[in-house]
Amino acid sequence: MIGVADEPADVDGRVPPRERGARSDPALPGGGVLAIAVVGLALGLAATAIVLGRGWDPGAVAVGPWVTHPRIGTPSIDPYARAELARSGAVPMASSEGLSFAATTDDTGYRLVSTCTYRLSGAVPPARFWTLTATDRAGLTLGGDAGRSAFTSTTVIRDASGGFVIEAGPEARPGNWMALSGDGPLTLTLRLYDTPLTGDTGEIASAALPGITRESCGGPG
Repeated sequence: MIGVADEPADVDGRVPPRERGARSDPALPGGGVLAIAVVGLALGLAATAIVLGRGWDPGAVAVGPWVTHPRIGTPSIDPYARAELARSGAVPMASSEGLSFAATTDDTGYRLVSTCTYRLSGAVPPARFWTLTATDRAGLTLGGDAGRSAFTSTTVIRDASGGFVIEAGPEARPGNWMALSGDGPLTLTLRLYDTPLTGDTGEIASAALPGITRESCGGPG
């Protein structure tokens, strides 16, 4: 006669009934899935914030101290540049309008500050019209009532070869003088309107842009 395996008995010697429908591998609670999703989102946001804070942009093209983002005004804008625009609230130039270059350092890599005097010399790439402005950390134009705070292709004084020299600083200078005020970091922005330069990074990287030389400094550079 075939025997039957004994069932575990309780303290009274009785065999407890089997629990019908019992599962040996309980599913992950819904709260655990939600917690994983929240942690993943937080890590993604933190990584994006670090990237934006360090100024890294895979779509940027540098020409000396000048940096441009040719894909910002196009449908192929990268996610980091899109996030930076959302954070700063800046309105970029559309690709059909032209290109915008920004410089925050001089030719040697020192940070631009409004207490120093800089010499911008050379020429700009072909464009129907261009503007050059100096702004502070908040994006406000420097200079105010002290003097001219911006130059354009129609107001700059050129030499015989078509080039120009602009002196940017707190002290008035003869010729093309761009007045700087305050004592903090500044950004020079060159906007080229209706330029034949395209979004091709090689073409942009080989373009000739004005050099930025620090001549003197009345404060920390």
